[in-house]
Amino acid sequence: MVRARKQVTLETILDRCQRSVLSHPKAIRQLQTLQEADRPTFLAAFLTHIDRILVIFKREAAVERLVKLVCSYSQAISCVSGGCAQVSLKILQYLLMFTDARDKA
Repeated sequence: MVRARKQVTLETILDRCQRSVLSHPKAIRQLQTLQEADRPTFLAAFLTHIDRILVIFKREAAVERLVKLVCSYSQAISCVSGGCAQVSLKILQYLLMFTDARDKA
């Protein structure tokens, strides 16, 4: 009997990671696979999800875990040679735009 593989999407990865930090190493590998499979649209989709994380002003454990995942992912892909370092740089530049926000919680 052959088991069908479930399609891994960005949403399912982030959903799983907001529940537990233990899933982060596997999620980083899956994010790298998604990025390599679809470079042009991955960054835009990933940044859209980051926007949803950053609008929550209350400190919640799920949000803290997702922020930790974004940082770990940026660090992991910056260590890889090639175009991944550029993606890491774009993510960090995007996050730096929010450090000067006037409506910080």
